[in-house]
Amino acid sequence: MSRSKKYFHQDFVLAVILLLVGIAFFAGSFMIPRSDNPVNNIHTFPQLASEH
Repeated sequence: MSRSKKYFHQDFVLAVILLLVGIAFFAGSFMIPRSDNPVNNIHTFPQLASEH
């Protein structure tokens, strides 16, 4: 019996990389200062974009 080396599929590696980038952007969006004026709250877009 010969043992074959197991390799990660490149789609799996790309999915993990994109997941880590999304988590980093989501966590970083909480460091954006909030404003009393709802129009100036620019933290909302990165939070929504990184969730999907």
